[in-house]
Amino acid sequence: MDRIERVHPGCLYMLIKSRHNFTKEMAPMAQRITSRREFLRLAGAATAGAALAACAPAQAPAGPAAQTTTAPQAPAVLTPVRIVFWTHRSGSDPQVWMDQLKAWAKEFKDKTKIEVEVQELNWDVSRNTWLLIAQGGDAPDCADMYWLWSFVGLGRGKYGPMPITPYKDVFFKDLDQRFVKGTQQDAHFKGEFYGVAHRGDPRPFMWRSDLGKAAGFTKPPDTWQEITEQAKAMTKRDAAGNTTMWGMEFGSDNNKPQQVVTYYWQAGGEYMDLDGKTATFDTPAMRDALKWMYDQIWTYKVVPPDFMEKAHNPWDAFTGQQVAMLPQAGLGNFKQLDEQFPELAEKVEIAVNAKGPKSRACYYGAGYWGVLRGTKYPAECAQWIAFLSEDERQIKKGQILGDLPTNKAALAQKNWTDRPWKLKIPEILEHAHPSQHPSYAWAKLLGGRVCQDRRATLIKVPPPSFR
Repeated sequence: MDRIERVHPGCLYMLIKSRHNFTKEMAPMAQRITSRREFLRLAGAATAGAALAACAPAQAPAGPAAQTTTAPQAPAVLTPVRIVFWTHRSGSDPQVWMDQLKAWAKEFKDKTKIEVEVQELNWDVSRNTWLLIAQGGDAPDCADMYWLWSFVGLGRGKYGPMPITPYKDVFFKDLDQRFVKGTQQDAHFKGEFYGVAHRGDPRPFMWRSDLGKAAGFTKPPDTWQEITEQAKAMTKRDAAGNTTMWGMEFGSDNNKPQQVVTYYWQAGGEYMDLDGKTATFDTPAMRDALKWMYDQIWTYKVVPPDFMEKAHNPWDAFTGQQVAMLPQAGLGNFKQLDEQFPELAEKVEIAVNAKGPKSRACYYGAGYWGVLRGTKYPAECAQWIAFLSEDERQIKKGQILGDLPTNKAALAQKNWTDRPWKLKIPEILEHAHPSQHPSYAWAKLLGGRVCQDRRATLIKVPPPSFR
């Protein structure tokens, strides 16, 4: 593929080539374990956990359920310990999830003498709440959270998410064996461990197998080059030259920033340094990504030229059988096909994302259970998170909420193995690329300025003056 050596000045992507400071006060992580009391509590938890594990009888797993995984237990608590845990309002019936968490909290207290008060956080106020906490607002001891990288940057080592790396080998020894490894990136940052990523939302490949096979292909495209080859073969036009079937759209939900950054990752780029200060768009990888996207629109004419318009809806076009491939589609799209378009669903295959010049990076959002700075009980919070992360509770959680689990045992249950597309998910998750950004300001920049910049590059015919 020819590389664009320089991009026209009109492309605002390249106007952010200079180094921008979005977060000027990024500070080092806080110290790990600093007090003798906390060290003794941690050591006691590990010792008690080992003793209990040695005395516990072996139990056979039930059905396809997973291995027995018991988190280390804390020693008898001499003074009352009470931690506050926030959970987002979740599930078709949120009260069912709250009742289950409270039942688990009672079970946890019976085992450890640690009381957990479960409180609900509504999604409507979630973002502003976490923004406030990362700047010093009142926080719970532990919670269901997201956007770890951004809130760590905002907190500057004083507020927000707290690393619990010292407890990983105590309470989470088998985490990498029981959870899909690629999913846990969202709970790690700069070498520190912050908790357990327990839910996810990837964007895998969606392929019309009937159209592909009619065009002579036996499987979904495996590379960018194969995407182009198949899209050209599956694009159909009538005698008047009107397109009746487009070979592809860039994604299912018309979210322009999500689409472009995924191709940028696959080309080998990262759109921001981990210091949260430097935008990294003026790179060969970005030129490769933009050139490939541009060619699909204007050189090969396999993508609708109006794909950037607000009224354009790629998912409606796909379900209306006007598009053959979606290199990025949400799991909700597959569920919707099963429920609303069953005949079309039988003609659709899910696939691992096609490989760009460097990787198969799959756009991935996640939520994690973590600990907040300011708590007096980080060890107890870590133990509660480990308790929630045991296989039996992960299985139950997946059955109640229906969201995508990251735990292997939960993924092996009937509700995540009853359709062919679901069986492919563990492999897809191994290529998950966190959708997080180290600077909170980047969320607004990516959704506003960058979207405009992408439009400036990709909608022009003839092409911009690449120099």
